Amino acid sequence: MLSLKSKKILQSRYLYRIIMRHVLYIVALIIFISLALSYIPYQINQYAKLRKESGVLDEELVILEKRNDAISKYNAVDVDELIVFLNDLFPSIEDRFSIFSAVDNLEIVTETPIVSYSSPFEGKVEEGVKLSIQALADESRLPIFLRDYPYLSGRLITLERFNFDPVSDILDVTAAFHSKDIPVGATVIPEYNDALMKRIIAIKQQLEERNPSFRKTNVHEETIPVDYSTKQNPFE
Repeated sequence: MLSLKSKKILQSRYLYRIIMRHVLYIVALIIFISLALSYIPYQINQYAKLRKESGVLDEELVILEKRNDAISKYNAVDVDELIVFLNDLFPSIEDRFSIFSAVDNLEIVTETPIVSYSSPFEGKVEEGVKLSIQALADESRLPIFLRDYPYLSGRLITLERFNFDPVSDILDVTAAFHSKDIPVGATVIPEYNDALMKRIIAIKQQLEERNPSFRKTNVHEETIPVDYSTKQNPFE
């Protein structure tokens, strides 16, 4: 019988022959495992990165679709003309001289005689234009004034103070004329608001109908005739 030592030697030789016979497979397996351990995390990171980029592209696509939809809806109305109108109603830069005509228009459209008002050049520039206005308004004129003052003067107005004396028929208010500095070159296209656009168009039409001094805005270029006759001698 073989001794225990001999058996161990035979087993070692057998194992050695097996290893040598399959050494290429073992080396290939080790290389494969090494590559897998280094490549799989890289693939996972790449997949996560691509998924994140895909999410960003999906968001950008949604934004572009909304922008295209808004542009198509804005093209259905005369946006340029409405922009000019809104700049008159709610100017980006305050023109204090225009307040005088706005007060005159307010008197006409509300049928409320204005007795006196403070200077539009008083107060700080950053606080905007606020006028103290005194007018004659009986019970029949007062509802008209309250209905028409916000827009029909041709400027956006809010009342910060309101006092009416029914005995003397004196209306005493503090009117704020609003303007807003809008940055030029903004890339964001505002979402189309159908109700808001209809409201703006309705205000514009109402102004054109009821305010005789309101300038109808039209930014379309006039057609200039080019078939005029010419003279041979410019001094004739």
